[in-house]
Amino acid sequence: MNHIKHPTLWSAFATAADILTEYKADSKAFNEYMHTGGIGYGESWKESFPLERLNGRYTKQAFHMSVLRDEGGKYELITYIL
Repeated sequence: MNHIKHPTLWSAFATAADILTEYKADSKAFNEYMHTGGIGYGESWKESFPLERLNGRYTKQAFHMSVLRDEGGKYELITYIL
């Protein structure tokens, strides 16, 4: 599980993409996803993206991603693969 704070929402999504690359994970759903509308202060957003491959092997696991925007405007990214 990764737990990181970011100055922008797009920075959080870029880090999530880097995490997928690090784990050699492929997710068509994540690559095609476009988050719009933003996240309000004190609110959170979460989504699960099915993985086609993990470490070069086919899998039925998913990439889970949560983003919380704190009252100071920072975005907290939490990711894990199950």
